[in-house]
Amino acid sequence: MTYAQARALPNTLGGILDLFNSLPSCSQIPQTGRFLGESIGPYWLIAMGLPLLKFGTLAGWKGKQFYENGGVLNIVERKKQELEIVPIDASIAPYSKGTGEVLLLSYPDSSPFPWNRVTDELRQLPDGRYLGITSIRLPLFSALPYPFILTQD
Repeated sequence: MTYAQARALPNTLGGILDLFNSLPSCSQIPQTGRFLGESIGPYWLIAMGLPLLKFGTLAGWKGKQFYENGGVLNIVERKKQELEIVPIDASIAPYSKGTGEVLLLSYPDSSPFPWNRVTDELRQLPDGRYLGITSIRLPLFSALPYPFILTQD
């Protein structure tokens, strides 16, 4: 992401959620492509979410890979090698906290904990990137959205 692109995004959680709510509904799942991920938002929020990505199953998380059949896998880097792990179900669904449709990425119940409690809701920005909001269905986490950006590589 360039400095200009990063500056175009709000840096407060409220601003990011307002932007997400203002974006048009999603109508399709990306057909194929590798999307690099980046956490966004206020520093305190990014710092809280980093332990989830630094440790455990998704340590070394770099983004997501979309396939023609609607399949999605997380991309991680381990020992200088990229791996695709932890399958995700993709669908178009109603936004859980507002109006319109989102690209819903949900982890199957068989996914490793805590990912079986995680959903990502995405909408496309005018520049083609996806703004995502992660929700974690666990006490103390369920009320706190965690925003991120996916940029096609």
